[in-house]
Amino acid sequence: MKKLRGPGKGVLYYLYAILDILGRKVVGRAIALRESVLVAEDLIRTAIVREGIERDELT
Repeated sequence: MKKLRGPGKGVLYYLYAILDILGRKVVGRAIALRESVLVAEDLIRTAIVREGIERDELT
């Protein structure tokens, strides 16, 4: 997670990204107005389905 400055003073966005280290590509990303475990969990689930990752294959 990385904090990004927004359009106004004190406005922050949170960038969540999942990187495939071997393929060097972003396989999932999300931007949220606040830090959230739910956003992170949903991002991981979505990336797993989109990339066709089988159970116990993710490291």
